[in-house]
Formats: sequence, C-alpha cells, structure tokens
Amino acid sequence: MNNYLLFFEKIKIIYDKYQSYEDINDFNIFSVMFKEHDEVNLHSKFLYEMLTNTNLSKEFLRLFLKILDFKYFEEEFVVIKEYKNIDLVLKNKEKVIIIENKIYAYDQEEQLFKYYNKIISENYKKENIFIYYLTLDGREPSLNSIQNLVIGKDIRCISYKEEILEWIKHCMKESIFDNALREILNQYRRLIMILSGKTVGGKATMEIKNHIVNSSENLEIAVKLVDSLIEAKIELQLLFWSELENELIKKGYLLEDISNQHFSKKTISNFYKKTKNNKWYGMSYKIYDLDSSKKIYLTIEIYDNVYWGFRVVEKKNVINDFKKFDLLKEKYMEMLSETGIDYYDDSKTNWIGYMKFRNKLNFREFNHRDIFNLANLELRKEIIQNCLEDIEKSTSIFLEKLGNI
Repeated sequence: MNNYLLFFEKIKIIYDKYQSYEDINDFNIFSVMFKEHDEVNLHSKFLYEMLTNTNLSKEFLRLFLKILDFKYFEEEFVVIKEYKNIDLVLKNKEKVIIIENKIYAYDQEEQLFKYYNKIISENYKKENIFIYYLTLDGREPSLNSIQNLVIGKDIRCISYKEEILEWIKHCMKESIFDNALREILNQYRRLIMILSGKTVGGKATMEIKNHIVNSSENLEIAVKLVDSLIEAKIELQLLFWSELENELIKKGYLLEDISNQHFSKKTISNFYKKTKNNKWYGMSYKIYDLDSSKKIYLTIEIYDNVYWGFRVVEKKNVINDFKKFDLLKEKYMEMLSETGIDYYDDSKTNWIGYMKFRNKLNFREFNHRDIFNLANLELRKEIIQNCLEDIEKSTSIFLEKLGNI
C-alpha cells in the first residue's frame, strides 16, 4: 500500500509543477473570440488561413502534407475552404485531398461517401483522391458516413492531438523570426491541448513516463491501474445518467426509448471498450404532439460530449423532410436568442437543434474539472441541477414558441 501512496504522491508533484505554469498562462485569444468547438468559423478557418494567407504559408503547407505522411508533399496545391460543403480541399490538376473536420459534431448520412463522389464527378481518378478524417482523438467515421469506402485505404484518420499539434510545433520553429505569427500559433496550440486533454503538455507526460519506466514496481502499479480507471469512468458516467434521469422523472418528463438507445451499463461499457457502434445513446422524452403521427422529443445523447436538443419522430424514425421542419428550426433559433444557451451550429443535422450543457461533459477525453467533479456527490448534484435548469428553461420557452404553429 505504501508503494501505491508514494507512486501517486510523485505523480501529483509532477502534475502540480506543470499545471501551475499552465494556470499562470491561461489566457487564450481563441477562447475569448470564438466558441472553442466551432469547426467552421474557428478550426477550419484557422487551418485555411495558416495554409494560404501568411508569409510562410507555402512552407506551412509543405509541412502539413509531410505530417500527414502524404508522399506528394513537394507538389503544389490550391487550398479551398467550404468547397462543395467540404471543410477543406487541397487540389491540383491530378490530385485532391479532402479534409473533413470534426470537433464534436457527428457524421451526416453518407457524408464522406457523398464528398468522394462529388470529386469523382470532376473526373479525378479514384487513386488520386485522398480523404483525411480529422478529429480531436483520431476516431473513425461512422459506417453510415463512409458506405463502401475503406478506412486505411480510402480514408485515413488523423487527430488534432497528434498530427495537428506536431504540425504546429514545426510551424512555430519556422516562424521563429515572426513573433506575432509564432504567438498566434502558440495560442492555438494551447487551445488544442485543452480540447484534446493534453493540459499539462509533453514535458509533464515525459516526466511521468520516466517515473513509471524507471521502476519495476511503478510500472506494475501503472499497468494495474488501467483497467481500474476504465471501470471508474464507467461507474461515474452511469451515475450521471441515472441521477439525471431520476430528476427528470421527478419533474414529470415521460421517458420513451424511441430508438433502442437508452443508456445502460452495457452501452456505457461499450463506449470505453469498443471502437465501433459505441455512441449515440442516452434518453428521450416526448414533449409535444405536432399531429397524430409526428411528435417532438427532448433527447439527451452522447457522442464524446453529452449534448441535448429536440427532434421530430414519426413511427420511431427521426425525420426532417416535412413542410413545417424549417419553421420549427426558426422557433428553435428564437428560443436560443432568448436563453443564450451555447449550441452546435450544424445545419446539416436531422435535429431541430442541439445544444451544450454549461458544464463541460466530455466523457471520452475525461479532461475537464467538471468531469472530475462528478466523483464528488455534492458537486455531481450541482452539475445535474445545472443540466436540469438548462433543459427546463429552454424547453419551456421552445414550447411557448410552438404554441402558434
């Protein structure tokens, strides 16, 4: 037992040393000016600007392609943003690189497959089309998105956590004589570290690694902790869902499993232990009858983050192809303007709209104080109360807006 205590004490000393530095330098211009998760207006735009509109963009582009392990990195490419709804496209006369950028949003139906076919229609050869799926952690796209495309052959998964941070590091070296550009890159690097869970940086990680590998006892303890940590994450997530559900039932919300995706210990376990078909579970409650067959549901769901919003369901199918759907989205946007709730700006979705809770609940990265606070009973109650307040306030105003439809 003493060995365990000494192990944790040393880890905490290392963590606190580097965390204190991060706390002193916690101002970030991107967090002030943008929503941190905004794929279009922040992340895709930042990549585009760095690759096109700086005095070092030509070299940045070469480094970018090299980091992607793209063997034609010496060729010249034109960089285009929002090309045929594709986040970023790099193209020349023979080759096309598609970059689909996903921070927290989930895939649309046949999304990558449709992008691929759009480029095929421009008479590019299949072997000259390269798709990169960019996420925080390098996760794979859904099977629905890729259809018959093959991951590893047609699509390569890359991440902000690895490839983009590595690229920024090289760009900062190139911009050593341009202090303004270097600081912009550094600010963005710090934002990505926060979003991807690398909050104490590489130096702390290396020091902790050395602490583990320099002792057989420390290594044995670390190995034993891995499975225990996964089980702890499963238990905390189950507590969150169960306690939130109990509070919603007390408020009179009527639970209905519209897609056989209600949370359970098994679905939560799969979230951490399986690599596919392990997301999009949660809970749903009917809140409004549009007509005899179409109903509006409040749904709380998980991808990596927990998010929530409103969907229209008919015969247990989520639908968006009917006359009043655009009007529902208008009412939803009116509600957002009154509540100030932070939301996901994704016009391609089949949701009326979906939002973030005020607390940062990314159960995949497990990298925020809000997540850690779930282990404290009183703080967990406070977080769940915050979720309830967000839901009740927004749902009440949204239902008022629906009164004259």
